[in-house]
Amino acid sequence: ACELLRLSYWLGFQAFGKPQLSILAYGSEEMDFSCIGDALLRRGWVPNFVKKPDGIHMMLNLTHEPVVQEYLAHLAEARDTASGRPKTELQANY
Repeated sequence: ACELLRLSYWLGFQAFGKPQLSILAYGSEEMDFSCIGDALLRRGWVPNFVKKPDGIHMMLNLTHEPVVQEYLAHLAEARDTASGRPKTELQANY
């Protein structure tokens, strides 16, 4: 979780709160996380969103370790896909 947060910061995202265990959220007030989430979904990931500010919520455990680098590479590609696009508001449907 710490490596993911460190590297997501490097990608231009911020951690929300102070994660103590394996549950974390990251995002950005400037980037379009609807677009980022769609790009991750197309690459086989299933993102969970948070709002205000927009971002992604996730739970990690040791079984995720083998795919961290792949996830971060896809996250960087998703960020690049969203760069320069107008931000769309994430919609919450319950």
